[in-house]
Amino acid sequence: MAENKVVHAAQRAAFSVAIDAAIKAVRGKGTEHMTEEAVKLINLAEPLLSKRYKASAFDAARKFVQDPNGKWMEYAYRAINEIDPHILKMNVLNLGYEGMFSGYNYVMELRKKIRLQHALDPVV
Repeated sequence: MAENKVVHAAQRAAFSVAIDAAIKAVRGKGTEHMTEEAVKLINLAEPLLSKRYKASAFDAARKFVQDPNGKWMEYAYRAINEIDPHILKMNVLNLGYEGMFSGYNYVMELRKKIRLQHALDPVV
């Protein structure tokens, strides 16, 4: 990745701390509490990711997590409570941070590079 390794490590560490806090805040406290915490996370993420996603995406995410009896919230709650916290954290780090956050940034860098490269190619 073209991204600075120090920046990447710092972002990953911050993401890791946030995951630990989220797991600790929800584990064993019921789906209703998890719903409240999920809405808080969405509210925290919105200003950070507003250039990447439309406001309607955050509204849809809030609506999705606000049903504590929905099958996906129950599934997530069971996962948080039944999967070893370290394994859960590593999966979220790898899928969430590496795949969705850092990976997305890398793909955007490549797209810019390819567009620039094509713009500089001589017309044949």
